Amino acid sequence: MDILKQSILPYLKTSFEKDLLEAVLFNIEDSRNKLRLNNFAYAARELTRHFLERLAPDEDVCNAPWFKPHNPEKPNMITRVQRMKYAIQGYLSDEFFERELNVDFTEVSKNLKNSIDDLSKYTHVNPETFDVDDKTIVDISYNIMENTLLFFKTINNAKIQVMEAIYACIDEEMVSQFYYETPNEIDIMATHSEVLGYLVTDLTRLAEDDKTITMRADGLVNVRLQYGSNGDMRREEGYETYIKLPFTSTFIANYKNKNGDIHIDSREIEVDTASFYG
Repeated sequence: MDILKQSILPYLKTSFEKDLLEAVLFNIEDSRNKLRLNNFAYAARELTRHFLERLAPDEDVCNAPWFKPHNPEKPNMITRVQRMKYAIQGYLSDEFFERELNVDFTEVSKNLKNSIDDLSKYTHVNPETFDVDDKTIVDISYNIMENTLLFFKTINNAKIQVMEAIYACIDEEMVSQFYYETPNEIDIMATHSEVLGYLVTDLTRLAEDDKTITMRADGLVNVRLQYGSNGDMRREEGYETYIKLPFTSTFIANYKNKNGDIHIDSREIEVDTASFYG
């Protein structure tokens, strides 16, 4: 159990959550207490409630594009499964999440929900839930802890996939900028210019909030410069050369919007031509 505890602790963000986890597990260790499973069940259920409310605040869940009230008569009532979904999926639509991200949270959420439902059975003290045998206690406690850890790992995996989707959006923007909208700094260097390729050497996260991530990409762009017309080139009166130029670009990627997708809000690409001029 200690290994599971140490694995879960890094995912808990507040001292209250960490202290509560310690208290949750202390109940299991208190072998002299015939209420230890009842106390564990109550405390563990409260712990999951607290971290789910932190990961999925009411207002954010209700405003997510995919959110539909479980009960139309109570439009702001949020189910536990909906909180789990928001914790993993955020604002991303079901379509975008399934199409672009390789994360399946259905089984994970179902397992955690079932574990919490099992806990609920033991929060009330009845003859059948009092002084439960050690095997049942071990099975239930390990089940809830393992499913909680898997849930946190799934959230982490989803965040990795979101970042990869952001990188893909940035790459699409750079393709558009270099190949279809040649930067002015390059365009004025010769009669004709052509971007042959680019290489990103460094990608840095500059800032992040709950809606956007600002990234900076540094690299080299490979350019063909042609002096003279195509006719001049055929008559061998023109000239062409190849040059690599450093560039810096800044992108603001939005991942919390009513479209339920990831897109680039703004971009700036600067090509350093100082080495060319001298």
